[in-house]
Amino acid sequence: MSILLAILGLLLSLRKNNNRLNCNVSVISTVLNERGAIEVLLGSLISQSKMPDEIIIVDGGSKDGTIDLIQEFSQKNNIVKLIKAPGVNIAKGRNI
Repeated sequence: MSILLAILGLLLSLRKNNNRLNCNVSVISTVLNERGAIEVLLGSLISQSKMPDEIIIVDGGSKDGTIDLIQEFSQKNNIVKLIKAPGVNIAKGRNI
């Protein structure tokens, strides 16, 4: 019964919102020394017609200026967030 009520609630919600789900979109990426690639990634994400609600970059201890570039993007676009986590690998970075 509770599943049916949940489905009914979702359908009513869709109807109120012109059949669109109101979802938040988060992009999470773990990087390490990716200065050249991160600029392309962030530029592409920010220029989308439907931008993500947040872009979270987890840096595993970059030494090539990646952090500086992410911070520049973050100052211009408040959806970009940087998490510094030296030593974190790709899998751990997505789960911080």
